[in-house]
Amino acid sequence: MERLAYEATDKTPLIRLDPSAGVFEVRGVSIHEHASRFYEEVLDAVERYSASPAARTRISVHIHYFNSSSAKCLLDILKRFEDLHASGASQVAVEWTFAKGDLDMEEAAMDYKELLDLPFTLREE
Repeated sequence: MERLAYEATDKTPLIRLDPSAGVFEVRGVSIHEHASRFYEEVLDAVERYSASPAARTRISVHIHYFNSSSAKCLLDILKRFEDLHASGASQVAVEWTFAKGDLDMEEAAMDYKELLDLPFTLREE
């Protein structure tokens, strides 16, 4: 499987999926008007990755702001990783970083942590 890489824009986050390293990264803002369309290829790439994953998968999330449709898409992506983790094919862990004092992003991270059965580390920077 090839690497997936999107550079950040003013409305979409940086996204990287490196299958050989077992790393998925989302960084920046996600306020795309048509988030489901934007994330469709990302979801497909995660599905392809899940067919032959690395033994360990690290998910790094550092989002400064996202809209509600992006929040749903991000949850869908993380649920696919949750399924991968549950299958035992890869040990998946999430590291969610938020800016110091950003209570909204800290709360969002806590919400995802409660919704998902994945090892979760929250980091304030």
